[in-house]
Amino acid sequence: DRYPSMEWCEKLAKTAKRTSPPLRLAGHLCGSAVDAVLKGDVRFVKETLVPWGFRRVQLNATKRNGCGADLSDAACGFSVLRACEQVPEVEWIVQANDETEPLWRRVVGGRPRKLSLLWDSSCGAGVKLDPEKMVVHDNERVGYAGGLNPSNIVETLLSLRANPSVSGSSIWIDMESGLRSSYEGKERFDVNKAWAVCAAIDDVGWDQ
Repeated sequence: DRYPSMEWCEKLAKTAKRTSPPLRLAGHLCGSAVDAVLKGDVRFVKETLVPWGFRRVQLNATKRNGCGADLSDAACGFSVLRACEQVPEVEWIVQANDETEPLWRRVVGGRPRKLSLLWDSSCGAGVKLDPEKMVVHDNERVGYAGGLNPSNIVETLLSLRANPSVSGSSIWIDMESGLRSSYEGKERFDVNKAWAVCAAIDDVGWDQ
């Protein structure tokens, strides 16, 4: 499910610690959870997610994801910068798109060490982002999302590599709808699509 219960997340965390190697967990904060961080409250991340083993926390500060904060308020950006200082155990991720520009512009200006931008105009809807809209500082870690699937992953990665604006940066990808299939009337994660993405990338090689 896209929005799992706390019980499900706790069970996942316990399972992750028993695997070899341990699973690397990332939490996506939406709705009241992301609003809390934007107001300066990091207790859920610090007291729950970190003990559970989560080491990446993504702030989905968009209306589509239930965010009710006024992103034009400078206090939101300052709260994110403080969060990076208060919970250095995690890598903080901010969705970067037209809607969140007031937030990510302010946050990037603070150059926090444990923060990355995820360039994503899709917000889980499978809408492709124009790589030319990405604004990346030198050697900054940056993520890309939107409309990725097994059939276009290679084309997209090659276009990112060729984009001068992201040259020299460490790029990671985020996929959601492109890795899901309908099963028994519900949309579910499809491990076969995930393997297809890995195989497609492996076939390209790293010298291109």
